[in-house]
Amino acid sequence: MRKTVGIIGLGKMGLPIANNLMTKGYSVYSNDYRKKTKSLIKICKSKKEIFEKTDVLFLCLSNSKQVKKFLLEKNIFLNLKKKPKFIIDLGTSDPKVTKKIYHVLKKINIKFIDSPMGRNPEAALKGKLNLMMGCRSKDIKNIKPLMFTIAENIFFMNKVGDGHKIKLINNYYGQSITILFLEILKILKKNKIKSENFLKVIEAGPLYSPILKSIFKLNFNNDKKQMEFSISNAHKDLMYFKKFFKRNLTTKILNDVIKILALNIRNKKGFLSVGKSIKL
Repeated sequence: MRKTVGIIGLGKMGLPIANNLMTKGYSVYSNDYRKKTKSLIKICKSKKEIFEKTDVLFLCLSNSKQVKKFLLEKNIFLNLKKKPKFIIDLGTSDPKVTKKIYHVLKKINIKFIDSPMGRNPEAALKGKLNLMMGCRSKDIKNIKPLMFTIAENIFFMNKVGDGHKIKLINNYYGQSITILFLEILKILKKNKIKSENFLKVIEAGPLYSPILKSIFKLNFNNDKKQMEFSISNAHKDLMYFKKFFKRNLTTKILNDVIKILALNIRNKKGFLSVGKSIKL
């Protein structure tokens, strides 16, 4: 397979993925024009052009609505000289939409795989992402070298849509811990207890998670490289989670977390890190 890759969405994650691939000898195409990448990334003028020139197309889009609009436009794959063999959604999307797109593309011999990514832009630039792929290992046999060029760890979920399901569950867990720890930090502050002492206690026992130190560094050391995941993105993911898993829930944790995130968005703070969801 040729080393030609397309990336739709040269944002916070898409751009460092592209830069990493180019340093490893891949030709990268996009329809997303950015001045700073003009001399490096080959810019296509149309969807048809990027479909015809790439063997593997990565989607780094914000939500399922954008993915659906890009791929399910009427007659978009008609009269192409060639089509991508794989289209891989690296974003966090609605599993129901993922399955719908999978079945549509399967009919025209394009493998659509949900493969949401974990970690941050720095990891993307270094090729150290985590990927949760809604397929079997053998399904990507021909493109494994490419996938391990962008990822350090690949977890195969074996079934279409399950990559996105696992990512949503992962994000529910992560946002819940974040809100809980922020609430604890606020309690410590109001009661004039040193938060550093609480963190030391947690670090020494089984309750510790690295995310706690990231929240601490973001809020007390103003380390903006910590928790670059925005409140708006967190809210979007939890709404997908609620839509898919609400019948399985026994607590009100999800609704409480969503309310806090939604309040921030209404107050025009959706761009902030999710680690700033509660003001300390």
